[in-house]
Amino acid sequence: MSAVSPNIRRTLMRMIFLSSGAVLALTIASFCTYEVMNFRQSSVQQLRTLSTAIATNSTAALAFDNASDGAAVLAAFKAEPHIVAAALYDANGVLFAVYPRALPAAHFPARPGPMGYVFAHSQLTGFQPVAQRSQRLGTLYVESDLEAMYARLRLYALIAAMVIAASLPTAYLISRRLQRRLVDPILALADTARAVSDRHDYTVRAGRSGVQEFDLFTGTFNQMLTQIQQSDGKLQAQLARLGLLQHITRATAERQDLPSIFQVVLGSLEENLPIDFGCFLLYDPVAPSLAVSTLGAAGDFAGKLDLTEGLVVPIDQNGLSRCVAGQLVYEPDVQQVQFPFPQRLAAAGLRSVVIAPLIVENQVFGVLVCARMQAEAFSSSECEFLRQLSEHVALASHQARLYGALQQAYDDLRQSQQTVLQQERLRALGQMASGIAHDINNAISPVSLYTESLLEREPNLSERARGYLVTIQRAIEDVARTVARMREFYREREAQLTLEQVDLNRAVRQVLDL
Repeated sequence: MSAVSPNIRRTLMRMIFLSSGAVLALTIASFCTYEVMNFRQSSVQQLRTLSTAIATNSTAALAFDNASDGAAVLAAFKAEPHIVAAALYDANGVLFAVYPRALPAAHFPARPGPMGYVFAHSQLTGFQPVAQRSQRLGTLYVESDLEAMYARLRLYALIAAMVIAASLPTAYLISRRLQRRLVDPILALADTARAVSDRHDYTVRAGRSGVQEFDLFTGTFNQMLTQIQQSDGKLQAQLARLGLLQHITRATAERQDLPSIFQVVLGSLEENLPIDFGCFLLYDPVAPSLAVSTLGAAGDFAGKLDLTEGLVVPIDQNGLSRCVAGQLVYEPDVQQVQFPFPQRLAAAGLRSVVIAPLIVENQVFGVLVCARMQAEAFSSSECEFLRQLSEHVALASHQARLYGALQQAYDDLRQSQQTVLQQERLRALGQMASGIAHDINNAISPVSLYTESLLEREPNLSERARGYLVTIQRAIEDVARTVARMREFYREREAQLTLEQVDLNRAVRQVLDL
C-alpha cells in the first residue's frame, strides 16, 4: 500500500492541477479580451472628446491665420501625457501648427486623412474636423500612445500570476485532503522528522491526524522533541554566555587601567546579559570598607541609589560581608533583607542582586554588583556565569596593576639614569673647574705676594699708590673667594648657607674704587 499511495497522490494532484489550470487560463483569457476591447472603446471615446474640445478652441487661430495661437491651443495636450503628437491643418490641407513645437514636420502626415480614429501597432491616431458653424476651417490630427493599455495588460498579467500562485497551493491542499488518512499521518511525521534533521529546528511539532494509534505515536514523538528542545535551549544559552565571556575577556585585555576595564565589563553586561544596574566596588581591608569605583550607564539607578564614584559603602553583616570573604552572594528579593545596602537597592526599584567577589592571589580587592528590577530574576547558570566573569575581571585587573607597577618602575629607572648622567656631567664639570681654579691660583699668587710685600715693606708709598695697592689686594681676595666657590661646586656635600652683615657704604666705595 505504501508503494501505491504515492502513485494515487500524484495522479490526484495532476488531475486537480490540470483542471484548475484550464479553468484559470480560460477565465483569465476571457477577462483580458473583454478588458482590451473595453479599453479600446474607452480610449477612442476619450480621445474624441479631447480632440473635439481642442478643435473647438482652434477655430479662432485658423480663422485669423494665427499659427502662434494654434500652437498655444495645441499645447493644452500637455495635460494628457499619452498624447505624443498633434497638428492643425488649414482648409487647404497645409500643415498649420504642430505639438510639440520641436517635432519636425516630417513626423506628421503630409495631408489630412479620413475623419475618424484607427489603432496602429503601438499608437492610436485620428483626424477631427475643425469647423465654425457650417464652415470647415481645417483639420486636427492627434496621435496617442497605447502605454495605458500596455500598463493595464501588465497589471492583468501580474494579477493572473498572483491568482495562479494562490490557486496552486489551494489545489495542492485539496489534493492532500483526498489522500488516504493512513498515508497522510506517516508522511506528515516523516516531513516533521526531515525538517528537524535538516534545519536542526526542534520547535517543529507533528500535527494530530485523528487516528488514535497515530496520535499516540505523534504525541510520543513531540514529547521527545520537547525534551531535545529544552536541552538545546540550555546549550544555546551556555554557548551565548561563553561567547559573551570571550568577548568581554578580549575587550578587557586591550585595556590597561581599572576604570576602562570596569566600564567595558558593565557595558557588555547591560547590553547582552542583560542587567538593569551594575557597579564595581573596591575593597579596603584596613578600614574595612568598600568604595564605589565605576557605575553602569543603564537607566538612572545611580541617581536613585545616591551613589557616586568614590562614595564609601559600609559593609553589612549580610551580603557584602560574605562577598568580601570570597563568596558569591545572590539575594533573590532584597526587600526581604533588612540591611542598609540591600534596602537601598530595594528603595530604587531593584529586587534581585548578585554580588561577585574579585579575587587575586586569594585576596579580595573588590566586588561586582549586578541587579535587576524583577525578583528572583537570576538563574543558577547566570550566577555561575557572573562568578566566572568576576575571575576573568580580577585577572585582567591584576594584569593592569602589574602593568602600572612596571610602568612606574620603568619611569623610576629612567629618572635614575638621568640622575646618573647629570652627576657624571657635574663630575666632569667639577674636574674642569678644579683645573681652572688651580690655574687661576697659580696666576694670582705672585700678584698677591708682591702686593702684600709692597704694602708691608715700602713705607715711602704715597697715599694714592697705597690705595691702588689696597684695591688690587681686595680684588685678588675676591678672585680667591670665587675660586674657593668653584671648588665647592663639584664637591658632594650638603648645601650650607652663611649669613653675615654687609656695610653698604663701604661696599659702594669699594665698587667705585674698582
